[in-house]
Amino acid sequence: MKGDEPPDSPLEIYSQSRIRSAVRVLAIIVSSILPILSIIVLYYIQSERIRLSLIVVFTALCSTFLAFLTSATNVEIIAATST
Repeated sequence: MKGDEPPDSPLEIYSQSRIRSAVRVLAIIVSSILPILSIIVLYYIQSERIRLSLIVVFTALCSTFLAFLTSATNVEIIAATST
């Protein structure tokens, strides 16, 4: 395939395993940072109303990342975000 591209082409072709590895690393980083970030942010917020709103936001972010970056089923995502 690379032989078909002109030498100065800006296009790169990546293998599917390399893309999977990159997504897996991204998922690991996000899944590690998100809980820590939520704890730090919630620690500094004094308003109970804002805290509750942020809990909803962080839970939605967590479930969204799980849905897009993993092959988890809906039941597994709901179980992970409800605990």
